[in-house]
Amino acid sequence: MSDRNSGQPDARLLYFDEQPVSCMRAIDAADDIRLPIQTVSHPKALHDACRTFGPTAVLAVLRPGDLLALRVIAVMSVVGPRIPLLVAGDVDISRDRALRTKVKTLGLDVRGSVRLGGSLRDLQLALLCAIAGLHGEPGA
Repeated sequence: MSDRNSGQPDARLLYFDEQPVSCMRAIDAADDIRLPIQTVSHPKALHDACRTFGPTAVLAVLRPGDLLALRVIAVMSVVGPRIPLLVAGDVDISRDRALRTKVKTLGLDVRGSVRLGGSLRDLQLALLCAIAGLHGEPGA
């Protein structure tokens, strides 16, 4: 788990990716745009991070064909279904019937899906999208 607090006290992003190297890239990207971020790479760590870091949004990198997505969704329902969640990676919740049903049943505030791209700038845009989604209505 890594933590960076640098510039925007009103916005704190919790970034989940099961690959620690991706978490390190997210820290670098967030530092460049002065965004407070904490990263976790295991679903079980999400609960503690939400409690101690108090994120205003979560960006979860999920991959298709993996039960990890359902575990992350389940953990998010326990820690606070009203924390805005943006999904990144190759999972498009709008096209995955099982995830869409689970999200709706649990009342999670999933703001949509975003692709990360390969560059640091693409990652920064995804981080900013997660935070920008805070100002819209649930499901916007």
